[in-house]
Amino acid sequence: MILDTAAVNPSDSGAVGALSAELEPLALDAIYVTLPATLGPQAARGVVASFRQLGPIAITITHADETDQIGVAVELVAINLIPLAYVHAGTDPTTALNALDPRAIAARLLP
Repeated sequence: MILDTAAVNPSDSGAVGALSAELEPLALDAIYVTLPATLGPQAARGVVASFRQLGPIAITITHADETDQIGVAVELVAINLIPLAYVHAGTDPTTALNALDPRAIAARLLP
């Protein structure tokens, strides 16, 4: 089951803390931070740093269908040693969320 929380502004430490408190009693198996592929490097670094207190085990790249520039997200995964788990692209709820396909990611990154 995927539990999609309400959006939280990563620069609002109080809101991030409230989200952490809301998630704690649920004893979730995993927490993933969603990182839009459309973010620039500085904003993406801020998102990852802000949500670190939640203890994410992986990152999901969203909006992957809106850009061919997913390198920022992949770089942050490597720098922060947080695995990439899913790529979300499109609006069809039955096909939009896909488990990581390393070959597909490599094909998007390498000419």
